[in-house]
Amino acid sequence: MKLYIRCRLLCAVWCAVEILFFGGIIYGWGSLVFVLKEEGFYYEECLSVITPAEQEYNVTNNTIVTVYQDDLQDSDHQRRWVSAQTTAPTCPQQESKLNLWFSVAVAFMYLSMAFLGELTTRLGTQVTRHIFTFMFVCGALCVAFATKEVPWLLCPGLCGIAVSGLVIFATNIQVANLFPRLQSTVVALYCGLFDSSSVVQQIMKIANENGMSRRIFYVCLAALGLVMLSVSTILFLPKSYITKQKIRRKSCELEIKSGRLLSELKGFQDQRETDETSIRTCICSVTYLLHVAWMSINTVTFVTFIGLINVNLEQLSDQKQVVSKYLGVFAYTTMCTVVAGLLAGMSYDCQRKRYYDYSSPARVWRPVLLPMTMTGILGSMVYVFLLVEHLSVIVPTFVVFTLYRSFLYSIGVAFVNDAFPEQHFGALYGIMTFSTGLFTMLQYGFFSWFDAYDGANVHVTIFLLFLCLLTFIHPLQLGIRSRKTNSEDSKDLNTEEVFIPSDLSEKT
Repeated sequence: MKLYIRCRLLCAVWCAVEILFFGGIIYGWGSLVFVLKEEGFYYEECLSVITPAEQEYNVTNNTIVTVYQDDLQDSDHQRRWVSAQTTAPTCPQQESKLNLWFSVAVAFMYLSMAFLGELTTRLGTQVTRHIFTFMFVCGALCVAFATKEVPWLLCPGLCGIAVSGLVIFATNIQVANLFPRLQSTVVALYCGLFDSSSVVQQIMKIANENGMSRRIFYVCLAALGLVMLSVSTILFLPKSYITKQKIRRKSCELEIKSGRLLSELKGFQDQRETDETSIRTCICSVTYLLHVAWMSINTVTFVTFIGLINVNLEQLSDQKQVVSKYLGVFAYTTMCTVVAGLLAGMSYDCQRKRYYDYSSPARVWRPVLLPMTMTGILGSMVYVFLLVEHLSVIVPTFVVFTLYRSFLYSIGVAFVNDAFPEQHFGALYGIMTFSTGLFTMLQYGFFSWFDAYDGANVHVTIFLLFLCLLTFIHPLQLGIRSRKTNSEDSKDLNTEEVFIPSDLSEKT
């Protein structure tokens, strides 16, 4: 019984909830690292770089109290100063250790996606999800039982929840094919929910502040993940993959029996056989290569912002309450990625309708120009705001960043799904994320550069701004090349036109 066809709305809602709860948990790193610092993870790194002659340490409740010798004779002043010092223990060495695990987890997440397409093809959706459901449970338990005495458990834990979260998203994204006329909007919604799942870490932080330990929270999260992911894998999703052709065949079942659509379905089969031989053409095309570069550059700027958010706030304020407040604001702002993602998806769908009657490849390339350009503008604005080192611009920065991340993944994923044969989506998406994973390894270099010398934070921000400006090359070349389709030179375009799919499913 194909519930994903008969109950497609229920299937879509269930998969959406899954992505929200378990998808992009790794992106809530700012809230998690705040709790880890409070618990004293790698606290000894700070003690090893400060001499006892300069400071006196009070390690009660994992806080540092600095008492300057000039203040010892003024007890009232000392009392006021000590009461004002509520900053959690932090230093570049501690930040570096914790950010290393974040960098490894993010890079491992993207690198592992290179094998997802082949794995899903060989094993099918259900078997693949069973494997990564087990990985999610193991990862959550590793994070739960990590302590400052055994901090290395963070590495397999973060890698487990990062990789399995992205696999959950990638296997659920096929549900968009159940809604051909709203395909980009559904993809954008799921991308927004994937980003919004970072709020799970903020919920953990709030629960921790109200008496629930990190361990209990993650054990409960592992149990919930085991139940929800198993239910959807067994009951809703197919063994293989949801394609538009399958949906059309199912909806036209009666007509097929009467013989009215046999010739059309034979055309589907012939087209699929032709497309299956074009995977190399897809990978070697200029459009795909530039899109991979576009995603890689944007992703490294995106994850570097998340990795540095905590230390950026600590540089702007030495008050723990202020840092905690803005981390909460950031987490709640990211919840709006669902709305922002829908706006991005609807803008893409509107552009697709506008150019629906155009010939290929302009019909596929032109709709993405506006949302892709908006992505570059929003990314550049984020790092322009960061150059203004003042707390007053932090909230606007969070708002722009939320729009940026929504447009980035909504448009980036939807374009691959729209511009290339759908049966190659897993492989093309996997290769893209593998390349992105290699590129995101640069983020740890940015983390090290950030604390290397005075003023390094400004230089890092300027360099990341320059990377954002480079992303305008991709929509520019798409716009230039798509204009050639109405001229005689269109015949000289490379063979990319061969694999640009026709919107057969849109006519159903």
